[in-house]
Amino acid sequence: MDYLVPVIVFFLLMVIFLINHSVVTIIEKNSSPDRLIERVAQIDDAGFLRQFNAFKLWAEQNGFVHDGLFLAHMAAKGASLQCGAWWNAQQSTWVLMYFYKGKHFYDWVTKLTDGGVLSTSSSKDALILPSPAHYYVQAFANVSFDTLLQKHQASINLLKNQAGKAIDPQKTDVIQEMKAALATQAVYIKTLPFWQHKGLFWYVYHRNFLVNKPITI
Repeated sequence: MDYLVPVIVFFLLMVIFLINHSVVTIIEKNSSPDRLIERVAQIDDAGFLRQFNAFKLWAEQNGFVHDGLFLAHMAAKGASLQCGAWWNAQQSTWVLMYFYKGKHFYDWVTKLTDGGVLSTSSSKDALILPSPAHYYVQAFANVSFDTLLQKHQASINLLKNQAGKAIDPQKTDVIQEMKAALATQAVYIKTLPFWQHKGLFWYVYHRNFLVNKPITI
């Protein structure tokens, strides 16, 4: 049985290496995001279309108008996330749908006048990477679209009433905003000491202990 100890240690070290390597790779890609996100006229994938049409009904019922489709070339091994975007002019808020290998998640995004952003995601993976102080990110898993929107609106009110933040009402190019956000986050992460070695911590702690918790001021 003694041989199991080095095998287990080797396995754990490989897991740590692979997670850290994956996180570093993502951050490096996000540092130069110009080619990461591509607007497209249509997406023909049957799985994406099925989920897109289902979500479109909810989006339209809640004042979100479809604004386009895009591919995010951010996944490993050359695969791309298939994405749809909707804009709500009354709330000055985007909602984005991401589809990847049968899985789908959603992100409500509101820009602040100071350049900050509030993001409310349905996936705890949105919490993995740390964000600059003026980027507010929260995630709530296994809840309805209505609940996610309510959580987002509650945090908007919190930012307004307790932090004196103001919502930017201007509709801008969502792809350019995403590229700018990715680059800003990557620059911030690279200022953190030993950031190349924190991927496992971020992956385990952020995903599991920050999920289902609203932002704090």
